[in-house]
Amino acid sequence: MLNSNAPPSANDFTSDSENDKPSGLGDGSVTKKSNRKKAHDNAFAGDEKSPADFAHHSSSAAPDGRRDDSKRDGALANSQPSADAQSGSEAADFTFDRSINTNETKIDRKGARSKAHSRFQTEWVAAMARLGDRDRAILQRRIGLRTGAIDTLASIGEDLNVTRERVRQLEKIAHRRIFEEYDRGGRRLGAELVFQIEQSVADNNGQPLSLRQIGRINPWFAGTDRRILNHALDLMHPQRWHLVDVDNEAYLCDIPSHQWTTCLARGRDLLRLGSFNRTKDSGLRVIDPAKGLRRSVLRKKLNALLPSGTECAWVDLVLQSIARKAVFAEDGSGDPLLISAWRSGEAHIMRLLVESDHPIHHQEAKEILYRRYRVDIDHRRAHNALSGCGLLFGRGTYGLKKHLKLSNSRALSLVGEVERLAHRKPFTGRQWHCSEMLQCLGDRGYNLSGVDEYILHVALQIHNRKLDSLGRLMWIVGSGKLIRDTARRVPILSTVESILEEHGEPMGNTRLRKAVRERRGLGRNFALHPRGRLVRTERGRWGLADRDVPLDAVQLKHFVDAVMTLLEDDSERLEDRDLPMIAFEVTGVKDLDQVMLTSLLQRTGKVSFNRRGLVRRIDERDA
Repeated sequence: MLNSNAPPSANDFTSDSENDKPSGLGDGSVTKKSNRKKAHDNAFAGDEKSPADFAHHSSSAAPDGRRDDSKRDGALANSQPSADAQSGSEAADFTFDRSINTNETKIDRKGARSKAHSRFQTEWVAAMARLGDRDRAILQRRIGLRTGAIDTLASIGEDLNVTRERVRQLEKIAHRRIFEEYDRGGRRLGAELVFQIEQSVADNNGQPLSLRQIGRINPWFAGTDRRILNHALDLMHPQRWHLVDVDNEAYLCDIPSHQWTTCLARGRDLLRLGSFNRTKDSGLRVIDPAKGLRRSVLRKKLNALLPSGTECAWVDLVLQSIARKAVFAEDGSGDPLLISAWRSGEAHIMRLLVESDHPIHHQEAKEILYRRYRVDIDHRRAHNALSGCGLLFGRGTYGLKKHLKLSNSRALSLVGEVERLAHRKPFTGRQWHCSEMLQCLGDRGYNLSGVDEYILHVALQIHNRKLDSLGRLMWIVGSGKLIRDTARRVPILSTVESILEEHGEPMGNTRLRKAVRERRGLGRNFALHPRGRLVRTERGRWGLADRDVPLDAVQLKHFVDAVMTLLEDDSERLEDRDLPMIAFEVTGVKDLDQVMLTSLLQRTGKVSFNRRGLVRRIDERDA
């Protein structure tokens, strides 16, 4: 606890690192700074002398204009506020004339900078010296002087054996005595503080004024400790001014605290709702610059949240505060487009896509991202980010509407032709692939120069109104929703099993593929694999495992277990031609087809086969 019995000295009103700036508004914690950093901060604030000259009591001026340290120390040791007040009144000539001309004020202050000795902190220290020991100790602990830590009302109340409410009352009373009762030459310090702030803001052309700037504009604030000024403004009634933090810089703000907080909160909501990074289902949104939030629109919306008359002065600082971690993209319009409310690898990839003049492959996006922003993400994240915010222009390549090289009239004509064909046979009521539709259009003599299945897919995503996308270049007649409805897409495996079930017996590969194409629609790259009930019964023929295989479930399990047991012995070399013999040994069934047994093992997902027919066990880490 501070020693309240001794007379106030310079150390009672400043910490060991008196120019250290607290990390946040109202935060008593301080950070050590180097001497070079302190000198830089003081120069920024217009402080021409050492910090100690402005943190202690004001001193009487020597006849030749130099500071008399001996007189200052003597006055401080004897606690002579009257002499201090006299010297302060001689050092500067204050006025309460609010009609003073702004330009004249700038000239007068520039000329008076060298001879101004009376400053806010000097007068504050002198006024605090006139308080009683208990009141002075309470203010010292509440401001965080000497120790740098702000004590709570409860902790002070425990030391003084009073309630926290009583400490709060004593704090307000002591503050009122300093700013409302302390009179130096007919001036009250509280009114003088408000007047000097208003004049400084006027000298700055009404623009937001930081604590560093005010020390350069007005010598009366030079060397002011932020903690003292912040405490003074917080307890003044009515509270016209307070300090707000923007990017670790304290600004004098005349907007009510609750309104400033509300403006920041609503501004962050605007950023979150206007960004493309996430939707309700946690998926990325396809970027449409025409529907995005521009910086100019964001400024207008923030203007509406600020009090009348403060918009131009504060909107840029509000935007700077809420958009500190936001990602904007320059798309050539001169008005940046909001991409994301926070930085991430996905947000930067979305920014690259907007700023690029061509579709981007996910490998290219990964390399540019590291080269430009030193952000390293894996291929899967880059691919997922592009697929969630862009349109598919090729395998692993994504772009936006502006990257579609077809003219708007030709794209509309192509989409209209596709929509008409989708309502006719053989596409009526079934899923179809873009490659199938292109083939049908080509057979009808439609000009398809510069159009492939990906270009058609992009054109449909942008312009169609009668079809629904099922993903993977698949489409079906619907309501024209722009969101991919993958739940409606019938898997190929389900289609194949359904066709084999209806046929009643195994089918040849060519016939089965034709039936699947007629029912579901397929792309050029189409292959069948043993999955689910689907299994090869012999080379070139497919059937169902529970119907066309002469092994029941128990026999099949014994066969798989026997193969896995043999594979556990690394000394054994197992090939596909050995499978019929193994199956006969454990099931007693002769002449089982080697291709069928291989297919049955592939269905389990536990083994694989190389080109030479060598059987290899698949580890769980590889699966």
